[in-house]
Amino acid sequence: MKRISIILILALLCWLQFGFAQTPTAVAEKQDPLKDSIDKYEKIYLWAKVLAFAEQWEAKLKKEKRENTADYGRALGSLGHALNRNGKSQEAEPILLQSLEILKKGLGESHQDVAQLLNYLGNLYSDMVNYPKAEPYYLKALEIFIKESGENHEEVGTCYNYLGNLYSNMGNYQKTELYYLEALKIFRVTLGEAHINVGVLYNNLGGLYMIMGDYPKAEPYCLKALEIFRVTLGEAHINVGTSYIYLASLYRSMGNYPKAEPYYLKALEIFIKALGENHEEVGTCYNNLGSFYREMGNYPKAEPFYLKGLEIFRVTLGEAHIDVGTSYRNLGGLYMNMGNYPKAEPYCLRALEIFRKALGEDHPNVAASYFNFGSLYSGMCNYSKAEQYHLKALEIFRRAFGEDHPNVAILYISFGVLYSDMGNYSKAEPYLLKALEINKRALGKDHPDVTDLICSFGDLYFSQGQMEKAEINYLDWNAKKQTQVQRYFPFLSENEKKEFYENKLSASQEIYKSFCVNRYAGKKAIAENLYNDQLATKGLLLNNSAKWKHRIKIAGDKKLSRLFDEWETNQNKLNKLFQSSDSTELAGLDSLKAKTEKMEKELSLRSENFAKLADKKLINWKDVQKALKPGEAAVEIVRVKKFGIEKTVTDTSDPKKPVYQVKGLTDTIYYAALIVKPESTIPEMVVLKNGNDMEGKYLKYYQNLIKNKLDDNKSYQQFWQKIGTRLEGSKRVFFSPDGVYHNLNLNTLFNPKTKKFLLEEKDIRIVTVTKDIVNPSPAEEDNKLAELVGFPSYYTNQTGQIAAVTERKSPELIYGLSLKSTGSLAELPGTKTEVDKIADILTEKGWEVKNYTGSTALEENIKESYKPRLLHVATHGFFQPDTTEGSNPLLRSGLMLAGAGNTLKGEKNETGEDGILTAYEAMNLNLDNTDLVVLSASETGLGEIKNGE
Repeated sequence: MKRISIILILALLCWLQFGFAQTPTAVAEKQDPLKDSIDKYEKIYLWAKVLAFAEQWEAKLKKEKRENTADYGRALGSLGHALNRNGKSQEAEPILLQSLEILKKGLGESHQDVAQLLNYLGNLYSDMVNYPKAEPYYLKALEIFIKESGENHEEVGTCYNYLGNLYSNMGNYQKTELYYLEALKIFRVTLGEAHINVGVLYNNLGGLYMIMGDYPKAEPYCLKALEIFRVTLGEAHINVGTSYIYLASLYRSMGNYPKAEPYYLKALEIFIKALGENHEEVGTCYNNLGSFYREMGNYPKAEPFYLKGLEIFRVTLGEAHIDVGTSYRNLGGLYMNMGNYPKAEPYCLRALEIFRKALGEDHPNVAASYFNFGSLYSGMCNYSKAEQYHLKALEIFRRAFGEDHPNVAILYISFGVLYSDMGNYSKAEPYLLKALEINKRALGKDHPDVTDLICSFGDLYFSQGQMEKAEINYLDWNAKKQTQVQRYFPFLSENEKKEFYENKLSASQEIYKSFCVNRYAGKKAIAENLYNDQLATKGLLLNNSAKWKHRIKIAGDKKLSRLFDEWETNQNKLNKLFQSSDSTELAGLDSLKAKTEKMEKELSLRSENFAKLADKKLINWKDVQKALKPGEAAVEIVRVKKFGIEKTVTDTSDPKKPVYQVKGLTDTIYYAALIVKPESTIPEMVVLKNGNDMEGKYLKYYQNLIKNKLDDNKSYQQFWQKIGTRLEGSKRVFFSPDGVYHNLNLNTLFNPKTKKFLLEEKDIRIVTVTKDIVNPSPAEEDNKLAELVGFPSYYTNQTGQIAAVTERKSPELIYGLSLKSTGSLAELPGTKTEVDKIADILTEKGWEVKNYTGSTALEENIKESYKPRLLHVATHGFFQPDTTEGSNPLLRSGLMLAGAGNTLKGEKNETGEDGILTAYEAMNLNLDNTDLVVLSASETGLGEIKNGE
């Protein structure tokens, strides 16, 4: 049940972060200027000096016995505002309320200074997270300013901005957008396009669209804000640093980590230079980088940034501050991710102590800390101790949220997981049933959390050997999951896809595959379900929708583009709603879904590209069968981990020291071949139970004999014979590999019985997944376009000698790639001969040939390729296999083209591409009707094979 444990921890941490994490709009809100005599200090963030100035002003007026004057009221207002900005909200509140009464009495209810005090009080209660109390103050201030100054006054714009911030914090993004746009409109007229307040609004809107998941809409706003701040304030100003953080957050959300990293680092550099190494904002930058590297799975790199952030917060905020507690919690979570539970324990404990003291025993964040402890001790197999902490968390959650809240359901699930790991299935089942009941009622029967729970019941019954009950739950889960994948997955950002796959799909898929292989002996029809599941999920992360979106955008149809933008916004809202647990938000789900589906129909009629993007038809094994001709067969290979006793543990936290056998996925590997022929009634399953040997000694044996050009009389038997006996009569085989089969060339397997290679016996057609044969791309018979790329100029400043390549001095690496100083990119003169000779042959045969060599062997030229019949690339290739866990292998593999050497030296090309074409970028190439791609490089055909990806 480890899979559901990970999901639970992520769910609670996400919920916990929402209460304390500083949103982009909150960062920008600090930049709103004061409209009084202390305005000059706000621009340099020296709020301590502001406070000192305000105290002197108030003391001076008091000494002059002017306590009842409007000037004294203004002084009190400035003092209260400065106290609040210094984190002294409790002290600030009575001072601001007193100031308000004095100003009302002296100036009247509708004076602009009264409105300013109302805004200060709105800020105060917003900072105290009392949003309902803040709202009427902001609204009254807005009313006064409109009445006194007119609708288009600068102060009215400031009020709109405050209200936008407020509604953003309250999660009412529709109102947020409305108020931000009104503020922006006023500021652009009254202050001019280049004013810093206009920049603040651009950042606010960019941050809002990030929260809403509309990343394409967010990017131009963030870039515009950066441009304004750079021109107005200079490159080293902290507003520029804040803009870098916005852009880093944007690209991080989009999964574009290489683009996000340098923005985070540049922001840190600016804040250190402007504020000093030990400023609170610098601590926040360090924490941002820690979280960034943790998200990437680069835990060793995350650790020093988290530690530095903690050190700064302890000095600037004090040991008891909740931000310090958050830093401790982050480090505890990091060490849990690293599997270092003993190291995580004291950090989690210190975080709990701080939260209890600052927030009280009954605060939900304290309950979440107890939950973290339960998860920690569960990971340490201290089940008795884990149970105690889960009980404490459950008690607080029940009091805080009531019995029927999804957060209470999370605790019930945690008990189900805990008791399952202990083998006490009869105790686990009622907790999972309670959780299912709560989530169905609160979230709806089709919510992803409900789907995950149904899968957990499958795991529960599978662990007990109750195969029929397990099958009912697994098939229900599988049907719901496939619907989710078809409807929502294509429209997620690349990062969201990765998160969805790893957190919501991958581990469940592995157990489900193991169940199906186990079940096949007793029920052959289960092979249908496993085959259909492979068709729906195999190669899912490679199904990139970005290229279809790009083609729609460049089609030149303005109405289509506008309609697509509206549809994409709706789709992003749907994705957010689909994950929401808020009943008010969920009430609008059906109407938004209907509206979006109507748009889809219109878009599909206007655009063939959109029809491909939005196609939600599920292909099943019978569709594959119909596409087969007599004498053909389809084979899906499935790599499977055997389900059984994952580990045996002793609970040292229990005085009785009980021993538990924890069920789960083991390290025993099976391979299953699912075979479909035109005459099949159901797919046939062939199980190969020697998967560990296939991936170990037999693969090494095969590779060594290939490398040394020796006869191989064993590999055919190990990798093909059992499958081949079921393919008699099938001359052509569409073969979808998995696992070790990606590392073999099946055609080279030698059959010692017939004395023939497999190439001579079968026509093997490799496909990503066999559904690819259902709707093949139409052939373009007249297309005789060939594009050839070779002999790139890796160093654009070559003068006869190749410059040495060193590791990048810039702190950010290109895609995590760095070369040793001895690993320079050597010229490949043979590749010029290669492509020139191919060009001669093709030209003689009447082909149109584009031959790119030297300085023209550019990344841009490959990216601009449009459906060449043949693409041939001869250059250096690379794959970085052993970098950080969780990093994207598609960003760590690729081809070196013109200028790549300069990029690796740290010399940036500001006008063009960087010369490194990654596999991630290659997914967007338009090769729909390309018959052949040749990668003639030193390192191709390598990569990481994970769960069919």
